[in-house]
Amino acid sequence: MEKQTPEQKKCRGLRSSDHEQISFFSAKKNESFPRVPVCQKKKRCQICGILKIVETPALPIIAAKYRFDSEFIYLVLEIILSAMYWLWLPLSFTILIWLYIDHQSTKSFSDFLFSSWYVFFFFLGTVFSYFVSFGYIRMNSIKVGPDQFPEIWKIVQDRSENLGLKTVPSVFILNGMGVMNAFAAKLVFRRVVILYSDLINVLVEKNDYQLLDSVICHELGHHALSHTSVLNWFLFPADLIPFLGVALSRSREYSADRIMKVAMHNDSACEKALVYLAAGRGLGSFVNVDLFYNQRHEEGGFYAWLAEKLADHPHLPNRLAAIRDYKLPEAS
Repeated sequence: MEKQTPEQKKCRGLRSSDHEQISFFSAKKNESFPRVPVCQKKKRCQICGILKIVETPALPIIAAKYRFDSEFIYLVLEIILSAMYWLWLPLSFTILIWLYIDHQSTKSFSDFLFSSWYVFFFFLGTVFSYFVSFGYIRMNSIKVGPDQFPEIWKIVQDRSENLGLKTVPSVFILNGMGVMNAFAAKLVFRRVVILYSDLINVLVEKNDYQLLDSVICHELGHHALSHTSVLNWFLFPADLIPFLGVALSRSREYSADRIMKVAMHNDSACEKALVYLAAGRGLGSFVNVDLFYNQRHEEGGFYAWLAEKLADHPHLPNRLAAIRDYKLPEAS
């Protein structure tokens, strides 16, 4: 009989699931945080020589394939309208100068031309306040890293790779003052994800990494779909048009929810994340998800419809329905 080394005896004594988990993580058993989607294939163990099913990280998700249907339409419309404004801006300035020199301008026409610049001044103020607010966040929140909430950092690293992001976004935990939420943003060339502290409280109290993982997938989905790119500044004029700017924002939320579903492969976790946004960390685990799903029919109506059309996020029951109704493409 072949003599076995202590490592081989230990390897043979493991359950199949334990063996696969160690082969994937190269870490301790019973990791509590979730694993990114993997591919399974047969491979001979280098320790014991037994042919086993080994898991390897899946290929990166091509985020653009899962973009919500209407997002592209709204995006093209905003690009056209914003381009018209940015082209008109220097032209209006040139006309104003020419009219001023020739003294042929009427007050009403001059006011009309100068009004184009109000949007530009408002744009400059928005950019300034944007960077100031993020300066505050970066200094008054907790930055996540290998030595600061390493479990969360591990999820962000794995999901960034899973979604094909070339660089891992910076992650900060901000005091949410009771609000369970998160958002993604970009500071010029630096991607950022902000997690509200109440999400982390759920993680600590209930050891529920699936909830946090779902939210992280959603926010990283915004980055993967270029929702936080500098193009947003170009689209600023069109965003001010009633109904149009918020329509694009809502469609982007649906797109990020799709990315969350594709990355998680766990509809229950995705739905639970949305339920917690509605009910909060105390009641989230007690909510009947099916009844919350049906609430969009029971409580719908004109004013509910109008409220959504004026908002930059869809109603949560509608997002829940979109996740349930979206069918994942079959693996090729």
